[in-house]
Amino acid sequence: MGFTEMDGTASTIHVKLYGLNGSTPTLLAERDFNVDAYGHVQANRVFGLMGLSDDYEEALAEVEVTSGGSVYVYASNVDAATGDAEFISAMKE
Repeated sequence: MGFTEMDGTASTIHVKLYGLNGSTPTLLAERDFNVDAYGHVQANRVFGLMGLSDDYEEALAEVEVTSGGSVYVYASNVDAATGDAEFISAMKE
């Protein structure tokens, strides 16, 4: 998961991870990430950073900029067998 601040204001991003094992998403973990003005944060292995194992087949991330400027948010997934990367752009609600 990555965050890029785009208008020159240091920002705080609150991330909630939900498991999708069933019909109702279940909150697994949450934490804040800080991004400097015009900065970039790449949170590799975000499940581990948030104290979780990374064996979830389906999950949902809810991301909110709680202070600061405009932040571009994305995720990526790497196929363990091929090494191919997949870019996943965030959707604005």
